Order: sequence, then structure tokens, then C-alpha cells
Amino acid sequence: MVWAYSPALRGRFLWDDLAHVPDRAGFYTGNGLKLLWSLPGYVQQYYPLSFTTVWTAHRLGAVQAPAYHLLTLAFHLANAFLLAFLLSALGIPAAGWAAALFALHPLQVESVAWISEIKNTQSTFFYLLALASYVRFAGLSREPAIAPEKKRRRWGAYFSALVFFSGALLSKTVACTMPVVALILIGYRRGRLTGRDFLWLAPFIVEGGLLGAWTAQWEKTLIGAQGPGWNFSWTQRILIAGRAFWFYVGKLIWPHPLIFIYPRWPPESLSPAGAWGLAAIVVFFVLLWLGRKAFGGGPLAAFLIFGVCLAPALGFVDMYPMRYSFVADHFQYAASAALIALFAAGAHRLFQKLAHPARWENAVLGALCAVFGVMTASRAQIYRSPETLWRDTLRKNPGCMMAHANLAVELLSKGAFAEAQKESEKAVRLQPDDIDAELVRGDVLLRAGRAEAALACFQRARQEALRLPPGHMAQGRCLYVHCALAQAFSRAQRCGEADREYAAALAALAPLRARPFFDTSPEVLAVVERRLHVGWALCLQAEGRLADAARQAQAAAAPSDAAPGERP
Repeated sequence: MVWAYSPALRGRFLWDDLAHVPDRAGFYTGNGLKLLWSLPGYVQQYYPLSFTTVWTAHRLGAVQAPAYHLLTLAFHLANAFLLAFLLSALGIPAAGWAAALFALHPLQVESVAWISEIKNTQSTFFYLLALASYVRFAGLSREPAIAPEKKRRRWGAYFSALVFFSGALLSKTVACTMPVVALILIGYRRGRLTGRDFLWLAPFIVEGGLLGAWTAQWEKTLIGAQGPGWNFSWTQRILIAGRAFWFYVGKLIWPHPLIFIYPRWPPESLSPAGAWGLAAIVVFFVLLWLGRKAFGGGPLAAFLIFGVCLAPALGFVDMYPMRYSFVADHFQYAASAALIALFAAGAHRLFQKLAHPARWENAVLGALCAVFGVMTASRAQIYRSPETLWRDTLRKNPGCMMAHANLAVELLSKGAFAEAQKESEKAVRLQPDDIDAELVRGDVLLRAGRAEAALACFQRARQEALRLPPGHMAQGRCLYVHCALAQAFSRAQRCGEADREYAAALAALAPLRARPFFDTSPEVLAVVERRLHVGWALCLQAEGRLADAARQAQAAAAPSDAAPGERP
């Protein structure tokens, strides 16, 4: 299993990895640990237990990307063992094969090879521990139920489940589905649900609901999941969910092609005429219900669990990634276990009808694991560097604006100006109203010495930034647009306009300092402020205003408690 993921273990940090493994020294102090728990917004998402894992790993010496790749892989392998344990406890056959298929399925590469998704693998780890504990508490496992007189053991299992569930939520709040999954398992094993089952799970439901609602609001107000890109009617959202459900089933069955960012479905496909996915779901679940006596309740339970685990990512809750795509491989990391277990159990029962069933089972499922292992190793190669990731994405999804913009940034860092300019122009053509696309294109033009052309890009970015809903994201975007404009005006030797933008950028720092956020932390703002003072000093010097230039130079040299240290 480790071999299959080995190509990614030597990989670099990708895309937003340094938002989840923060590249700022203050984060790794005792005060940083306190703030990530007590101050929502100090890190990108309020998943404090996941960030505590990163904090601890760094304090223990994990600095470079391979260390975090190993950590994520360790969680993934632990999840495979926990899945085998849980399925065995429930008496579901071929539990070991199900765990092996789960571990090696190429769909899992995104969650394992992308360091940002350590929150996914860690949350699933606690999720499975919580389910295993609750299965024992509810007497659903094959081992003898805890006798009523042994109340201490029974309450121990219950509170262990509650603690593990809290750990899963504080790692990633999609774990809020766990109590519903527990109810499905109770119905599957006992054939009925009672009021007491709901009563025992009430604390789980309340905790999961509150933290889930908090995250949904957080996505809108801080991450920026609001505006025209998320204005869907409930009819459209139901249609998105229907199509996404079958998309995920299809990728589990036939994992090709796998894309880091899938094409976003066009609005016309979200009309009532595209309701085939929803209708198919209704018919499919009715057939599973009617056939439960013939086939048992396993298929119905597995698909219900699959749907419930996917529910937070089916389009009912606004998430920032919906701006670019409605689906992603990592969204079904935990959900996939249900259908993989159903497949393994079904194959086991089929082989029991043949001569030498164990031989057939080992040969067929072993061959499938080998195929998955090769596919996973091939897919993991894509995650070695940002350039390989974005080039693979564009080969399969050439209309992905974000991939063009990010590839341009990567090429610019290598000095490939001509290719970077082409990629940035493609990004702007695909999504002319995107602030980041305009900023990237402007930066490429500025680095190429075309200051006037860069100014036009930055001015368009400012117009779009002013249209953002009021809040932290709008303030941060306006700051960076002011910085870009100041630099471009200075390069174009338009000193009067540069003065105005430098002053506006420095003024924009004040409201952002009032409350630290992940992308405008005190350390980041200290760097921005210093660069603004240096840039303004150079501009004033060129204009001949030497006294003013000296004051800006002194401000740049002033010591700051928030000055960042370099990553060791």
C-alpha cells in the first residue's frame, strides 16, 4: 500500500497547502496554539484539531512536505485497518478485502497526496473510531453485547464514541453525518428503530448540527462562498445533488479520468429537463426497499450510508469550491467505504457458490487490488509538484480558469515569462470577472516590463473587488489590489498616482489588524507593510522628495513584534 502512494511522498507543497501547514513562525508558538483554538479565522478553517496535529508535527521536526505526506498516509492506512475492524464487528464478510480496496482505490489519492486534506484523513480516523465505539455500545457487533450489569463498560463505550465524534468534528465538520449513519446501522442490524435510539444519539445530533451550521456560515462570511456563483434555487440544488450522486457512484466503478478540478456543469444542465439523476435515485431506492427481502438489507443500508456521508458536499450547502466545480474526489473519501464494503461482501457471497470459493476470491479481489495499486501509483505521480498537477488538470479540463492562473504563477516563479503570459491570458478569457485571474495576469505583465498593460489588469481587479460583499475577504482583496496598483504606477513613473495607492494600501492595513485572519495575519501584514514603505520610499526618491523618502525608509526599518521568522 505504501508503494502505491510512494510517488507523492517525495512531492512538494501544492496550491493552498501552506494555508493548512502555515508558513508563519508565530503559528508554531504556544500563543499560536492558543489562537487556533480560541480565535476563529486565525487559520483558514475552524478545524482546530487538524491544525493542532500540524502544529505538533512541526514542533517534533516536520518541516518539509514529505513529512506531512507521511502523516497523511499514516492516517489513511489507519483508516483502512479501522474499516476492517468495524466491518468485522458488524459481521460483514470480506472485511479485509474491503479495507484493501478502500486503501488502494485511486479515488483516494487526492485525499492522501494533497497535504491540505490531512483534515479529511484525520476526521475519518476519529469518525470510524466513534462508529466502532457506538456499535459496541448499541450491541450491534458480533461479540456478546455488554451485559446490563456491566454499566461501567457500557457507559465507557458511549462516552468514547462521543469523544471520538468530537475529535472528528474538530478535524472536519463533514463528520456531522455520523449519528445518521449509526441509525442506519441500527436499523440494518435490528430491523427497526426505537425512540430510545434517537434519544441516545441526541447529543451527537445536536453537536454535529451546531458545528455543521457554524462551518456553513463560515464558508459564506469568511471564505467567500456567496454572490452570483452560488445563487442557485432549491430546485437547482436538488438537481445538482442528483447528478453529483451518480457522478460519485460512476467514479467508484470506473475511476477514469480523475481530475483535480472537474468541469463545472453549465447552468442549462440544471434545468428541470436535467432531472434524470434525481428520478433515477428515487426509482433506485424504491427498488432497493422492495428487494430487501430477496437481497437482504445490506445494499439499501450501504447506499443510504453513501448518500448520507455525501450529503454535505452535494450542493445543499454553499462551499467555496462550488465556484469552480460541484464535485471533487476528496468529497467522497469516507462515503466510498460503504459501497466498497458492499462490493466486497457481494463478491464474497458470489464466490461462495463456486468450487474453491477462497481461491476465486483471493485471485479476483487480489488482482483488482493490484490494478488499483498501479492506478494509484500513476495518479500519485501527478501530485509531485504544482506544475505537474496543473498541467494534468488542464490536459483533462482545458476550461479550468484556476488551473491556468495557478500554472502561470508557477511558470512565473521559474522565469518562463512567455508561457506564463499565455496561461494568464487564457485564465482571464475564461473568467473575465475573476480578481485573482486579473491580478496574476497583471503580475506577469509587470514582471515582463509592461507596466501600463499591468495597470489595466489591476484596475479591472479593483472594480471586481469593490463588488465583493462587505467583510474580511473584500478588505483583503482591496489591500492587495492597492499594493499591485502602487507598484505598477511606480514602475510606470506615475508617482502622484503611486503615492495615492501607497497611502490607500497602508490605510487598508488598519481594519485588517483589528482581527487576525489566516491570509492577513500579523506576520503577513508586517511583510506587506514593510514592502509598502520600501516601495514608497523608492518612488519618492525617484520623484526627488528625499525627506519624505527618508521617513518611509525609517518606517520600513522600524522593528516590529510581528516580523516573521523564516521556516527552519
